[in-house]
Amino acid sequence: IGGVMKKLIPRNTTIPVRRSDIFSTAENNQTLVEIHVIQGEREIAADNKSLGKFKLTGIPPAPRGVPQVQVAFDIDANGILQVTAMDKTTGRSQSITIQGASTLSQQEISQMIRDAEKFAEVDRLKRERVDKRNRAEALAFQAERQLREVALDYGMQFAGRSRQRIEMLIRELRDSLEQDDERGIDQVGVDLQDALYDLKREISIYTSEEGDDDFFGSVRRTISGDDYKPRERYDYETRVYSRPPDRFSSNRPSRSYQSKDWNDDDDDWL
Repeated sequence: IGGVMKKLIPRNTTIPVRRSDIFSTAENNQTLVEIHVIQGEREIAADNKSLGKFKLTGIPPAPRGVPQVQVAFDIDANGILQVTAMDKTTGRSQSITIQGASTLSQQEISQMIRDAEKFAEVDRLKRERVDKRNRAEALAFQAERQLREVALDYGMQFAGRSRQRIEMLIRELRDSLEQDDERGIDQVGVDLQDALYDLKREISIYTSEEGDDDFFGSVRRTISGDDYKPRERYDYETRVYSRPPDRFSSNRPSRSYQSKDWNDDDDDWL
């Protein structure tokens, strides 16, 4: 996503060698992924040497980030590179063989290293911007998914004000992404995480109070002799409503969040 490179086999790795990683889709219901095989030291794919491209098709439609595509790099003792992509759900695979992947001259290698050193700071800033956008897009998608799950489990009337605020912040975040407003992405991203956390608290309070009502109601019905048939209810605490990780650089010093790694499945570049 965003044209960044994911390094699988570092320079000076002893051959033969095999390395693999898991990637995923960037859009909902995406049924194919393109694998771009590149060689070089730069962070951005376009700044490196392209070795080849191929597509893996037939991926079952699913929400973004759900499909798992395993991409494996195999370099044999003769320097022949084979890249294989396999959808772990269907077992469908596609591959490409590249001759002479390890035949760069020492002069070419030295030039690549010099370029990487020369543009290291520029590449780092580009990578940070791309990563920030990817995290913001993932946060907006996660927020939409949680709103759907809340509506399904608790009804459309539950936490109406909180849900409206989250919907508004999702729109604002996407507007900031469209306008390439980095400050807006930071600020709205933090606000959206706060709103999701507040919604989680409402769910926790609601389920706690509902549990108390069920307990005392059953006691009253036992004393009065009324028949009691418990209402089926989901245990919402098993869902992923933990406080979202903070990966946005807020300028508000009074806030601090626990952070955890986001899923890097959206790196389609190799």
